[in-house]
Amino acid sequence: MVIKVFKTFELQDSDWIRIVSGFNRSFDRKTTKERLLCFYQSNSFGYAYHAVCYENDTVIGFTSILPFQYLYKERIFKAGISCGSFVLKEFRYDAFILKDMLDALKTECVKNDFSVFLGVPNKNAFNYLKTFSGFKLIGNLNYYALPSKLLTVLRKDKFKFLNVITSFCFHIHCFINLIFSYIYNSKEKLSEYRLLITDDFHKTRFSASHYSYAEKGAIKCWYRIVDEAGIITAYLMDFRENSYRTNKALCVSVWHILNTENVDMLLYVGTLRMKQGLLFKTPSRFQPKQLPLIYGLLETDNKEQFDSMANIKLWDFGLMNFDGR
Repeated sequence: MVIKVFKTFELQDSDWIRIVSGFNRSFDRKTTKERLLCFYQSNSFGYAYHAVCYENDTVIGFTSILPFQYLYKERIFKAGISCGSFVLKEFRYDAFILKDMLDALKTECVKNDFSVFLGVPNKNAFNYLKTFSGFKLIGNLNYYALPSKLLTVLRKDKFKFLNVITSFCFHIHCFINLIFSYIYNSKEKLSEYRLLITDDFHKTRFSASHYSYAEKGAIKCWYRIVDEAGIITAYLMDFRENSYRTNKALCVSVWHILNTENVDMLLYVGTLRMKQGLLFKTPSRFQPKQLPLIYGLLETDNKEQFDSMANIKLWDFGLMNFDGR
């Protein structure tokens, strides 16, 4: 068994064939080289780091780190988001394959001045990363929802005819918030830990064709429409007014989506440090799944600057940082 680390552009076609095959064998969905390349290149670096585990000529394991530049207050640091992992079923008897691949990525990323790894794992991966790789919990990401077609969202199929009423009510709710936002336009409080947003960040980050973009004056928004087992959901990825998240930008963005897309529900997933009355914070018992944000510090000379990293209240983190679908 051999583990090698590559940047995205260093992988050969023969590697991609085996990696795609491994993904499709390991998960209940199909992917392609083109989809993976788009995902791994949609960041300000233009590539990701990959650990590939080989057994003879077979790729038996794979995991990746998406590189981003973050700010701690106004100080820039590099962080990598752990994603896209698989170990072929017949080799999972060796519980350390994923750990060994992550360790190989840590060694490479430390050489390139990375300070921390982040991740939003599922339940099994969370327990694994906490036990074997020393990751720690920052906190769970929140869901903020606007269920336009409430009966569809609640899966009350025989009462779907009432959706016209719920849709009308939520449109009125959105319109009132929109009007109020022109009177009182709150602005999001800057978080201590946040992405470094450059002029080209959004263009690169949301370059994939499944993202939609809308602009009205100084307001811009990015979103994605997903069919969630019959519930057409609009995920609001980001919204900005003159480079800042504001209540007006939120209301204008949601109003645009409700009136141009045929969706059952709108969701914003992540931290939202801003006064707003439009979206409803979803109680944990109604969330489709928990989304724990975790971190693991690398070998860095400036660990003291990350002493407060485990406090979710100090973070700006959401689907803009990582959309793992």
